[in-house]
Amino acid sequence: MDYNLLLIMIGICGVSYILLSLLWYTWYLGIGPTASSHIARQIMIKRVLELRTQLNQQDTLDKQTQPHLTKDPKPLNSVKVYELGSGWGGLSVSLAQQSILYDKKQGRSRLTTPIWIQSYELAFIPYLYSKLYWHLHQIWNKAFQAQTEAQAQTQTILPVRLIFQNTDFISSIASLEAKSILMAYLCPKQMTRIADRLAQINQPLGIYLLSLTFALPGHQAIHVERIPNVFRDPLYLYLI
Repeated sequence: MDYNLLLIMIGICGVSYILLSLLWYTWYLGIGPTASSHIARQIMIKRVLELRTQLNQQDTLDKQTQPHLTKDPKPLNSVKVYELGSGWGGLSVSLAQQSILYDKKQGRSRLTTPIWIQSYELAFIPYLYSKLYWHLHQIWNKAFQAQTEAQAQTQTILPVRLIFQNTDFISSIASLEAKSILMAYLCPKQMTRIADRLAQINQPLGIYLLSLTFALPGHQAIHVERIPNVFRDPLYLYLI
């Protein structure tokens, strides 16, 4: 048996599967796993971190001024972030990295509550890549952190809880907690699906949605800003 020929055939089949899978999901979803630009990603992350801080502070104030809320099992600083259509995982991983740095700059420790991010991606190949990338990133971070802490003798900060799911996010919208933050860089077809699902629910969810480029049909944004790139892409903030 010619093993070289066998390996070539396996390689061709593998590449063909990847390409066909990407083409199929691009047609099915109406958008491919397109990465956002660097500057758009940085601005989205900044807005998410600012909004998360505001919501955490509001939650803390509410529990201090309204004693009956102290019985709520939900811990402080537990605002959850979801990415709808995470593609190759670049935005979620960058958010995870910068969340820790942001909290350190703010003088906060994550010894009691981890940062919680959940990312949905229906296309299998980008989802698989995202999970592998995040797994390797965690291994590297743990090794680096162990070396740094051995030298500095500091306490360990809990890692980010970043979860990638290979599922359609539409079915999960109604079950999300109030004050959650959604990130999206989708397409008109998927934004319409979100709007249709919200119309079916027909009640306020108290959830914030940050959408890059594409508006949410039938909803009024509470804030719109332009990304300083070539296309001046809009970044919409909704309270749904």
